[in-house]
Amino acid sequence: MDQCAPSFDEAINFIGELLPVLHDTDSSPEFQDIAATTELKQQLQHLFREREQRIKEEILAVTSACDGETRMTSDINEDDVLENVQKLSEQIQAMEQRKAAILEQLSKQEQQKEELNEEQELIAKQIEAIEKDNTEMIPNLRVQPFSLDTNQNSKFFIANYLWELMEPDW
Repeated sequence: MDQCAPSFDEAINFIGELLPVLHDTDSSPEFQDIAATTELKQQLQHLFREREQRIKEEILAVTSACDGETRMTSDINEDDVLENVQKLSEQIQAMEQRKAAILEQLSKQEQQKEELNEEQELIAKQIEAIEKDNTEMIPNLRVQPFSLDTNQNSKFFIANYLWELMEPDW
């Protein structure tokens, strides 16, 4: 762009010097077209200069923004970064210790659960064995379910009812 600028300026200067010479010699329509062209050329020059100025301003804005970013990043001290890394590593270690403790506690609870399940199964087998032993001791025994409400029936009625349930051969 800089290589084109001097030749363009030289051409404009040449046209600017040539126009007064031609303008003085004759006022024909061709020279009036040249004058209009010169005016148009000046407007274009003005627009190009404005555009060039805007581009320069945008470049300055971008470079200042980049400089601001580099200043912000350079303001961060390496010691601060190292300190933050150490803090984070300590936090990670603490979390790993908590995780290990929780996993250990979980395994203990699972073991206790298994022990309780085994104990329940053992108790259920013992109850079943006791009931079986009781019924085997008395071979003529038949169990008959009943349900009596003590609030609705008197003690005498309940006693008589239970005696009636027993078979005479007992």
